[in-house]
Amino acid sequence: MANKRDLPVFGGVLGSLGAGPPSLDEARAKLGGPWVGGPDIGRVVRVPAPIGHRVGVVIHASDTHRDVWIGAGRIQRVVAADVEGAEDGSLDEVVADARMHAGLTAEQPVVFQHRDGRTEEAVVVEKLRFGSLVGTEDGRILAVSFRRVAPRDGDAPS
Repeated sequence: MANKRDLPVFGGVLGSLGAGPPSLDEARAKLGGPWVGGPDIGRVVRVPAPIGHRVGVVIHASDTHRDVWIGAGRIQRVVAADVEGAEDGSLDEVVADARMHAGLTAEQPVVFQHRDGRTEEAVVVEKLRFGSLVGTEDGRILAVSFRRVAPRDGDAPS
């Protein structure tokens, strides 16, 4: 049995099974870091891809880059000059979600959707590029995608 080898995948899987919830810094990083804002939020665009292009929605922008939602929770950071306008009616819900998230402010009451579909009320603790950290009544702080958070009824910004 001199050729016996450990399978690294087992260590990786087992190591992650006991992991607790992410730290606030890990959650911030997963949601892209601090919100800056910028132009083009909610704009449907065409961005370069390894073969051809992809169509997506700008969810965050800086002077030099655009963060573009390209489907299934994937975000692509693109140099602003490489972004072209496009049309795709199938992205209307993502456009609305991006614009709604852009309008949120810290301490604003919101409703968010858990992965299992349940909804819960919370308050925006910190707005980030791809979502928000929200605080619940019982003191938890959760990282929520821009697609799963909205102003609480009657609390939309004016």
